[in-house]
Amino acid sequence: MNNQESKTTIVKSDLVDRVYEKVGFTRQEAVEAVEVLFNEIKTVLAKGENVRISNFASFYLKEKKARNARNPKTGEPIQ
Repeated sequence: MNNQESKTTIVKSDLVDRVYEKVGFTRQEAVEAVEVLFNEIKTVLAKGENVRISNFASFYLKEKKARNARNPKTGEPIQ
């Protein structure tokens, strides 16, 4: 089994469940805690700043060049 096959994806609801189980919050408090964290990360990124959480992850925006594509419904070219 290669590395790609052994990786698992954790979604927001998984994080909520873990906060609920490990911290002792009510489920609603766990939802709010995860939402606050994600919203704060989004707010900082929207200001053009980077987010670094030690021993966990770094979040930053990366500009990409525009590319040509087509609207799948209409076939109209878009950029």
